Amino acid sequence: MVMVLTLFVYNYLERELRKLIVEQNEMVENHVKKRITNPTMKMVIFQFRGIHTVKHGPSHENQEQAETLNAKQKHILSILGQSYQKLYV
Repeated sequence: MVMVLTLFVYNYLERELRKLIVEQNEMVENHVKKRITNPTMKMVIFQFRGIHTVKHGPSHENQEQAETLNAKQKHILSILGQSYQKLYV
C-alpha cells in the first residue's frame, strides 16, 4: 500500500511540474545539460540531493533555512511557485 501511495505522489508531482513548465513556456536542464520540457521526477529529485538545512534562532528551533541553492534548483523552484519556494527559503 505504501508503494502504491508513493508512486501516486511521484506521478502526480511529475505531471504537475510538466504542466507548469508548458504553461510558463519554460525549460529545465537535464543531467547532460540539454534543455527539456518533460523532466522526470527522478531527475528533479536528483537535482535536489545533498541540500542541507541550517537552523537559526534561539535554541535552533525557530527558523530553518536551506543552504545556498544552485541555479538549477532555484529555476525549478521558481517554476513550481511560492508554496515550494517557502520550503527552501
